[in-house]
Amino acid sequence: MIKASLVDPTDGVAIETEKFWQGPHELHVDARSILTTEAYKSHGVFKTLTFTAATSVALVTPNTNGSLILTDLIVNGDKTNAGIIGVKFTDDTTEDTIIGISTTDAPVAIAIAFSGRFQGWQDARVHVTITGNIKGSVVLGYIKVPNGLPYNEWDELR
Repeated sequence: MIKASLVDPTDGVAIETEKFWQGPHELHVDARSILTTEAYKSHGVFKTLTFTAATSVALVTPNTNGSLILTDLIVNGDKTNAGIIGVKFTDDTTEDTIIGISTTDAPVAIAIAFSGRFQGWQDARVHVTITGNIKGSVVLGYIKVPNGLPYNEWDELR
């Protein structure tokens, strides 16, 4: 084994690693530690949409030339004859359906925790379309990424 440690370049003090499996402990006020976590836990945010009638809304838009990584999707809605809740990626040229739900036969209650890198292409926003007079909501967890692949390159990776 090669012993190595991270050192704060400003003053040469070693950065400790947290060892939670060794039991409870207190971190000294001057101590430094490194913590690794998933990006969505540090940078994830969410947006909500509540609806009571037919609508079409851009729920989340990436920054210019950026893209979106989806982390969670929660959809609920009343049973409504000929009702549809649609969620898709689109850039006005191309669209890709994330989920389409019919509310004709039963109310909707869906929660999805995306696994893996569920990422759209460059400049693709998440758009929600409601057909029919459905009462419900959509909650979308996401991370804005500063860059993205053009659609053709993105599509080749799937």
